Amino acid sequence: MRTFYHWQNEKFVIFAEKQFEESSKSSLGPLRFSKQELIVGVIDSRYLGKKVCDVVNLNSQVPFLKDVEDAHAQGAQTLLIGVSTRGGGILPEWIPYIRKALELNMNVVNGLHYFISDLDELQETIKTSKGKLIEYRKTDRNYPIGHGDLIDRKKPVRVLSVGTDCNTGKMTSLLALTSELRKTIRVDFIPTGQTGMMIEGRGVCIDALVSDFVAGAIEQEVKASQTCDLVLVEGQGSIIHPSYSGASIGLLHGVMPHYLLFCHQPDRTKISHTQFDIPDLKLYFDIYGKLMEPFQQAPVVGLALNTKFMNEQAARDIILRYEQYLGIPVDDPVRFGPEKLSNVLKDLV
Repeated sequence: MRTFYHWQNEKFVIFAEKQFEESSKSSLGPLRFSKQELIVGVIDSRYLGKKVCDVVNLNSQVPFLKDVEDAHAQGAQTLLIGVSTRGGGILPEWIPYIRKALELNMNVVNGLHYFISDLDELQETIKTSKGKLIEYRKTDRNYPIGHGDLIDRKKPVRVLSVGTDCNTGKMTSLLALTSELRKTIRVDFIPTGQTGMMIEGRGVCIDALVSDFVAGAIEQEVKASQTCDLVLVEGQGSIIHPSYSGASIGLLHGVMPHYLLFCHQPDRTKISHTQFDIPDLKLYFDIYGKLMEPFQQAPVVGLALNTKFMNEQAARDIILRYEQYLGIPVDDPVRFGPEKLSNVLKDLV
């Protein structure tokens, strides 16, 4: 199991300058699941004088701050890069914020594909700073090739979250369910992306690995969770996404799940960043079933919806319609609470 210096035991500030919004997963994840008293603020100068709850649908009183100096003066010891770009680049306008944090001997946490440690303009500052530079997608670890040998392990029960598209709730739903399930059973959540790793303090960024080692990497992570009753593994992308299906199938065959938890945003009609329509959910269920058929059955046991852009009545109506159509339990575990779907998962143990 790969673990990291767990900076979340310290006060931190989330950097999201001119980027903070409802879809900012790298900001909203820590805001939703970290200890509120450790979050000094969010840097986005557009919202000075406001709190997170004033800008997005999240019950958080964390304030917006002007800059790194402001955050440091309020006790922040770590700067979390809470924004992401398509392709994972570091924008030039972010550099002054990162430099100032390092000059103030703060830790800097980066989950992007591009590395702060590779930036020529920051080399001298990195050398002299006493802060730690933590880059979740940078690994010197040699992962094995997967062999599918988890198929012989019946315990702990393995559940993989999968979905219709990127950013549909595969991480957020599992984190909400994990928090609820930990009240009564032993459950491990295995993150496979940078935001989940920032929150949980373990895991592996699957999309930073050479494709041959994706299955082996997640096999190794699952094998490190043998003392629990239930392992929940964060899925990535979508099995039919033209850009990200490679990560999806690598995780599927690495985890060899006993069950799938499906995730979907019902008001989304197109596969992200493409011209293609999102097909009927039963087609996805069939594809996943066929891909697992040579090994074992891995049925979809529940549907976690992301209804954050729908009004409450529309959300409740769509939950009912999907339950009637698919014949499985359906809910939005973040908006309406995790109890319904967590009971489904607990019954699998």
